Amino acid sequence: MRTTSEVMFKAPGRICLFGDHQDYLGLPIIACAIDLFIEVSAISNESEMFHLVMPDLKTSRSFSIHESFNSLEKGDHFASTIRVVNKYGCFPNKGYSVTLRGNIPINAGLSSSSAIVVAWVRFLLITFGCSKEITHELIAKIAHESEVLEHNSPGGKMDQYTIAIGGMIFLQTNETASFFVKQKESRVCIQTSEPKKMIKHSIQIGAKKPLNKGSSGHILSAYHDLQIENKETILTQGYSMSFGERDREIASISVPIFRTKKQFLGALTVTG
Repeated sequence: MRTTSEVMFKAPGRICLFGDHQDYLGLPIIACAIDLFIEVSAISNESEMFHLVMPDLKTSRSFSIHESFNSLEKGDHFASTIRVVNKYGCFPNKGYSVTLRGNIPINAGLSSSSAIVVAWVRFLLITFGCSKEITHELIAKIAHESEVLEHNSPGGKMDQYTIAIGGMIFLQTNETASFFVKQKESRVCIQTSEPKKMIKHSIQIGAKKPLNKGSSGHILSAYHDLQIENKETILTQGYSMSFGERDREIASISVPIFRTKKQFLGALTVTG
């Protein structure tokens, strides 16, 4: 039975749908959280210590809640997170015995390590508070700083932001993102997000485009079961790319978006 001093938090793994590792270069990605999780279960104790147990990894450690970690060991994300949350006005004032376990396979490309960091950040912020409004985006930002910046490690923001925000995300960098739906024999843009740069591809909301051209047209046609070239390939791989179909200087990639496994909504497109 859970006591009033027990807290529990979860963080999912993630898969990349488009652009794996290219966020390292400032390029856009599309990623999705999955139904596999790291779970943090913490019970307050009578000491001023954090006692961490990770049964899946067969390891444990303890340190003072007042530890500042002026020097970091490589890969010590628990320590680097403490350093970062302190900068955001989060200072632990009570000891906890913390168990971290999960069902995300290790070394499977599902970001189990980032899920641990996000879950740890979420536990610290919500349990002890901070000087800013606690949002999914703030948790992602702190997790990225803790895992990447504090260790001067190479890395983008895909893992931390997908895991902290959940669902499917498009991480905007320097290209135009838009969402298209089928309307009779056309495709219509109902949402768009453009980068803040002088040279960009602009798409107006409400603009109608040919259904038989462009990567979003390919996705809409394939998933609405219309006749289209390479239909089976599109359905199998789950995305479509287009190079210069409507404009020789424009390329795009699109993925299908679903409300449920069976209810197709439309096509999410990155254009540049």
